Amino acid sequence: VTLKKEYNKDEASKICLAIRKAGASCKVEKIEEVTLEIANEIRGDEVADTGYSSAESDVRTTERICPNCKATNGSNIKVCPVCGYSLERGERETPELRTEYEQDSFEYQPGRREVVQSAVMKFVSHNADYYRSQFSRFGSYTKPKFALSWHWPAFFVFFFWALYRKMWLWAGVYFAGGIWISGIVPPGIPHLIWVLGWPLVANYIYFRHCLRKVGDGESDISTTDGGVSKKAVWAGIGLMFAAWIYMFNQMLHNYQQLITAELDNVDIVRGDGSSLSEADTTDKKTLQTLTNMSLMMASVNLVAGSIESLGSDDALADLVKRLQQREIKDAWNTPLQISGEGKLITLRSAGTDKVFGTNDDIIQRSSLQSSDDGI
Repeated sequence: VTLKKEYNKDEASKICLAIRKAGASCKVEKIEEVTLEIANEIRGDEVADTGYSSAESDVRTTERICPNCKATNGSNIKVCPVCGYSLERGERETPELRTEYEQDSFEYQPGRREVVQSAVMKFVSHNADYYRSQFSRFGSYTKPKFALSWHWPAFFVFFFWALYRKMWLWAGVYFAGGIWISGIVPPGIPHLIWVLGWPLVANYIYFRHCLRKVGDGESDISTTDGGVSKKAVWAGIGLMFAAWIYMFNQMLHNYQQLITAELDNVDIVRGDGSSLSEADTTDKKTLQTLTNMSLMMASVNLVAGSIESLGSDDALADLVKRLQQREIKDAWNTPLQISGEGKLITLRSAGTDKVFGTNDDIIQRSSLQSSDDGI
């Protein structure tokens, strides 16, 4: 839109600055010089129409040319708004001495906000309308300010959402932090903060990520940087599955160590009191029976650790009674015998002949101690 009206330089600059701040482009064009005769006629008409004297009219039409940049300024302009040159002192003004209006008119870049916003939306690509609404919470695209907002995908699956939006660093931070807080930090307030914190800052994280990628908005945006990636989500699913397998194997390893510790810390003999020979322990059924008996002793450990008054005879008798109700069979399908005397728990397998009290019985004895000392 062209404003066909004559203003002095100062007024025109102020109007143009206001238009620029509203988001539009603006420039001031100098009126072509006219001949002396026509100018005199114009001044004569102005004097006749307005009542100003000829001397006053000359003052109103006087312009000051900046000796530094040759820009034309109004008669009342003291500092050139183009280059900052002081028309009064004949030297360039420092930024500290220039007025706010003069600094803005000199440094303002018309349309930069619109350029950056357009580049960000192009970078977002998928679901741009939603993110345009969310990003409006953070103020200007050129000077963003932090604010909390809610993002449901980040609440349920932040890791996969970050991969989908190609935020590799944040996906890695969430994955590593999740493993750390789950394995080291006891359940409580930190876990709650971890779960609720990510969806509250997810939109702002993505907004800053987009701004960092698009820069000034002038350069071409690579399709490999912006948009979304379904392949990354599938890769994340594979990584998560691999992590679950690793954790399961670790649990299984710890479980096997528990069984080995039980076999090492208890007394295992035959029915006649002799130790099991190497040939006995290579028999699959005997090994299976020993494993079952070790599992039974592991259960004793867990139950004993939950009983504060384990030293009392009544508590031990109650423990043995509950263990007897859990029918655990040996490799020959014969239920194990469970008995207790003092702090001594005894498990007995009938062995290959399935008859208790014979020489092929397998007997496992363990003395119960405090939960801190173990069995």
